[in-house]
Amino acid sequence: MTTVLVEAQGLTFGAQSPDALAGFVRSTQDELTRIGKIISGSLTLARLDSTPHVGDRDCISILDIALDILKHAHAHAGEQDVRLELMLPESGELDVRGDADLVTSMLENVVSNAIEHSPPGEVIRIQLARADENLEITIRDRGPGIPELLLPHVLNAHIHGSRKSHGARGRGLGLAIATRVARYHGGVIRIANHVDGGCEVVIVLPLHRPISLLPRRGQPSIRVATA
Repeated sequence: MTTVLVEAQGLTFGAQSPDALAGFVRSTQDELTRIGKIISGSLTLARLDSTPHVGDRDCISILDIALDILKHAHAHAGEQDVRLELMLPESGELDVRGDADLVTSMLENVVSNAIEHSPPGEVIRIQLARADENLEITIRDRGPGIPELLLPHVLNAHIHGSRKSHGARGRGLGLAIATRVARYHGGVIRIANHVDGGCEVVIVLPLHRPISLLPRRGQPSIRVATA
């Protein structure tokens, strides 16, 4: 909001050229979007605080949610010149019991963060896989990674890395919300710097399927790439 106020004062006391006005509109839109995300994230955290466990919820398809997120993230990824890639197991359902809106918010936060901090021309890989009675959702980018000193704390609210241009990652509420949503659904989130560069976030959620029907670990995967 400070940025918007400073630019508004500049327009008030200076020449209001078309370029200056256009820049002010863009800054205002960006700032309002940021504020909206903060408010939405704070409301989500408050909701999770009031109901700490998922309880009896509907069966939801993580595959459907992932495909929907990729569809809506296409424009954002295009602006950053980043490609999104979805990898799936050859067969089997990928369902969990939970709140579809919260799970969507969780994945949107992680994917959006990966897009925001990926260098142009790189690929963000989203992989869905079964592991025993759990579903693992892995989001891997090839950005600068997270400073080692921040890694133990980055899943907490209000923790920020330095700016992208300095090789670190701004976090905000995104990962804190994702962590709380995963916990709400009986799951966990793990985050680490990948040995080959970039950051890898693994979300583990209990599958909504009988354990006896789960396929064995290590089934081959197919690749679905988005333009």
